[in-house]
Parts: sequence; C-alpha cells; structure tokens
Amino acid sequence: MDASVQYAAKHVVGASGTHSVGSYLSEGDTTNCPFEAFGEGFLCAGLIDARKADVHLVVRTHGPKLTAFMPGQIKSFEVACTPESSEGLGDGPNTCVDMQFAAHETA
Repeated sequence: MDASVQYAAKHVVGASGTHSVGSYLSEGDTTNCPFEAFGEGFLCAGLIDARKADVHLVVRTHGPKLTAFMPGQIKSFEVACTPESSEGLGDGPNTCVDMQFAAHETA
C-alpha cells in the first residue's frame, strides 16, 4: 500500500478560537511531506488516485504561537516541540498533540 503524510493547511488560530481550513492536493503532488528527509517514497507517495483514495485528516496543535519558532512552527511536524514533550515526557517549548482525527474511506 502506498501512503503519504502531507501538510494540508497551516494557520495560527486567532483570539476568537474559531478557524476555517481549506486545502487542495493534486494527483501526483508530493509537496509538504514532513518525513521526506528519510528518503524517496517514505510516507510520501502523493495522491495516486483521487477517486479511490482513503483520506485521513488529523488536526494537530503545536501549542501557543512562539515567535522565535515561526514560521516553522506551522509548517512542520514538531518545530517548537520535541518527540518527548509530545508524549508528555520531558521538556519542550511546546507540546504538539493530535487533537482530532477523521477517516474518509472509499467503499
């Protein structure tokens, strides 16, 4: 099975606490793959067939905005966090947490 982990939207939520998100991914697009440094094809196959794709949406928080870590804080998987702080272990400037998850699978 070919899989792809890619960023879809990058925003700072304002003081109101509300936020709208929209994104678009073309077939074959492999941009914004957070793990591409691990080598070609590692969790970055891209969208192969839009009509048959299972899409899993993850809403992830990167903690409060930290100016020293911007814009990387909203354009990466763990900038301003450490793997340990994301698991509730150890220190990090912020804690990154997957807040919500929704699976949209084809029949």
